[in-house]
Amino acid sequence: MSSSSSISDLRSAIIQLQASIRKSALEAAKCKAQAAPTRATYLRTNTGLYESLITILKHLRQDVTALSLAFSGKSVTVDAANAQLPKVADHVGRLAACVVAFPSEGCLVQEWRQDVAEVADRLDKYCKALVGHCDNPTPQTASSSSTPPAPAPYLVQTSSVWAAIDKMLKSSSKDEPSAIKKSWKQDRECMDDAMGEFKDLLEEDEGFGEEETLNQDNEWAELERELNGGGDLSEVEMQRVKKLDTIVKLIMVLHSRFHARLLVIPDLLQLPEQLNISHSISANFDGCVASLYPPQNTKEVKQAAQAMIDDATQLCKLSIQQAEAKQKSSNGDLEQQLEGLQVSEKKEGEGQPDKDLKWLMFWNEQMEKAGSAWKGTDA
Repeated sequence: MSSSSSISDLRSAIIQLQASIRKSALEAAKCKAQAAPTRATYLRTNTGLYESLITILKHLRQDVTALSLAFSGKSVTVDAANAQLPKVADHVGRLAACVVAFPSEGCLVQEWRQDVAEVADRLDKYCKALVGHCDNPTPQTASSSSTPPAPAPYLVQTSSVWAAIDKMLKSSSKDEPSAIKKSWKQDRECMDDAMGEFKDLLEEDEGFGEEETLNQDNEWAELERELNGGGDLSEVEMQRVKKLDTIVKLIMVLHSRFHARLLVIPDLLQLPEQLNISHSISANFDGCVASLYPPQNTKEVKQAAQAMIDDATQLCKLSIQQAEAKQKSSNGDLEQQLEGLQVSEKKEGEGQPDKDLKWLMFWNEQMEKAGSAWKGTDA
């Protein structure tokens, strides 16, 4: 231990660092109320802030590593530890500043805000572990037991901080379109889980073979049934499930199409409505599937299914409106160009829907048919 400093002084400095981290986290969290993204947010570029974020995260990881190394010997290297504390505080402050620099609207700032809060929370626990180590250093000597000694708490917390930082380095969105697609994907993952349960309900009518009874997925499906009241679907209940098959497939296709195609076309976006509807579809999809487990409540099934259908239909109609507006604008530009060439009478193809509009209109027609068939059910 250095003669110029003491463990007691280091302990106080770590507590000050802990306070600084909490202050920075509070600054990042107390930005204006979160708001959904707009088209202006979608089109904004944030290259400089993203590059700063990544650089700061890399430095912060190095700072934490160096600080932990100062604690890793037989005794704490106080001077080395003290040298790292202001670096950690500075980079945490810079990390929070990246969030504060953003407007409060959009998925990107919400994503970064949550991730920075997670890093700060783990750093807070890390500091607490360092203080505990100053108060009661964990001996690293081998014991007579065959079981290796548990790592010191500050080492466990070091790994936790690394994990949070590495997550941000690997997966942080660099712009609003990427953040929106990430949010959309999270909705989709919930829908995929619900779709898996829906398929299990349909397959229940087919029974299980000898090998299938050993399958873990089937065991999980059986547990789901028990948690939702137990028993098998009656014939009438199974018919309700089957009548929803086309509807849920159409909704899955629409949501998938958005993620793969429409989210990258600004002219077809109507934010924040479409994103909010995606969240609602995901929640209502899950609720609809949950209502199909036996014993079914017909009123709940009908309400849950209709909410899901209404959301998906609204998402499609909003997109049709945008596509029609886009097409009308394109036709207007074409008309001006043709008039300039004095061939305005040759406006072949005017009013013809483009590929995206055709697809959306076809989907809407199919959903109307499937929805009408569903309304005729005894649910």
